[in-house]
Amino acid sequence: MIPYVIFVLLLLLAPTVTQADVYERKDAEGNAYYSDTPSAGAKKVQLPLPTIIHAPTKTKVKPVLIEPTIESKKPEEVTAETPSSEPTEMEAEEAETKSEPTEAEAEAKTDANTESTYTTFALTAPEEQQTFQNQRTIPVVLTVDPALRTGDKIQLLVDGEPYGDPQAQTGLTLQNLPRGTHAIQATLLDKTGQPIKTSNAATIYVHYANIGH
Repeated sequence: MIPYVIFVLLLLLAPTVTQADVYERKDAEGNAYYSDTPSAGAKKVQLPLPTIIHAPTKTKVKPVLIEPTIESKKPEEVTAETPSSEPTEMEAEEAETKSEPTEAEAEAKTDANTESTYTTFALTAPEEQQTFQNQRTIPVVLTVDPALRTGDKIQLLVDGEPYGDPQAQTGLTLQNLPRGTHAIQATLLDKTGQPIKTSNAATIYVHYANIGH
């Protein structure tokens, strides 16, 4: 039995993958003998196919580069890649240009501020429907609140037309108005001559006894 085991092991360990035929012969005592050469009385033995184990092949692993995070980068690298929060020179100039109001906007703002400073601008004399007999000088009084600002003036209007030059005072006079009906009004002007407010109008009647005058 031992020769059979040894023979089988030798066949299994053989480097060739081609399996040779094996023959078994027994003697008169029943002992088995094996050979790869056929002989009288020998029988061919069916052996199992040998198991072939291939050595594993080596697989090349491609290295993977890992991009370092901000936390793992050097301070100088983070500073170089992180965009600066400070505005550029061009951005600063654009911001300055946008922040500066245009001339029209500045004038509109000035007019609005000037108008808002005057809460009252009213014609208090002469009164509505007042009659003047033989009166060559007619006083005109206007109420302005708050008081006139420096540079602002009042322009009298008679029948819708400017009368005299603008004055920086609230007490004015009308001289030698022709007889008849007249509408008296006033306009408040700023220092550039632009109207700020217009007062109420009063209708007066002027009479003269002497027709020649």
